[in-house]
Amino acid sequence: MIKRQIQDWLDKGGSFAQGCQLFDVAGGRSAVLDRLRKKRFVGSADKDILRKLLQDLAQAMPDSPAPTQLAEIALQEPTSILILREEGRKLKKRESFVHAHLVAEAFGEADHKKLYELAHEMMIDIHPRLDEVYDTIRDYERDGTLPPDEKQKVISEAVEKMSKRTNMRTRIYRLRKELKKKDLPDEDRQRYEAEIQEKETAIAEIEEFLGL
Repeated sequence: MIKRQIQDWLDKGGSFAQGCQLFDVAGGRSAVLDRLRKKRFVGSADKDILRKLLQDLAQAMPDSPAPTQLAEIALQEPTSILILREEGRKLKKRESFVHAHLVAEAFGEADHKKLYELAHEMMIDIHPRLDEVYDTIRDYERDGTLPPDEKQKVISEAVEKMSKRTNMRTRIYRLRKELKKKDLPDEDRQRYEAEIQEKETAIAEIEEFLGL
């Protein structure tokens, strides 16, 4: 029954996207909810509005079974989202751990190398990934958008690296042409040679990654 599914969503605290799907299947209509669906970020207050709409809708429903054409809506979140939620929890724990050590180092006999390592982990490793994880979860809760699967991510990364490799090869070709000029200043020659070496190293790393 759709009424039971709504109650399950209310009890388990399902996602915003799942709640909207239940509301639609149950025949609900709300201009307020239509506006909320268009928001980039759905907050707890928005979800409370959806919760109230579903509660009112469920209370108005009879206890008889819903029409057979209403498909069952799975309230279990997709595996990719569950994995992200678990990763987010672990990152938050690590964030708290690193923050506590940063404070301890800052107010104790500061080990500058240790402070740098902790700050680097917080700003480079933890915070950007936390933002990525929770932005993806919010996208799913807002409109059901799922993150790309691992296979697609690998393909996209490979295409990006191939494009970068091509651009660097083109740049190296142009730099070599510049180096053939006899009147090229020594300062420019050294700079071009250093850039060529840097890009050749980067190309070698890309080709190793791609197995070329």
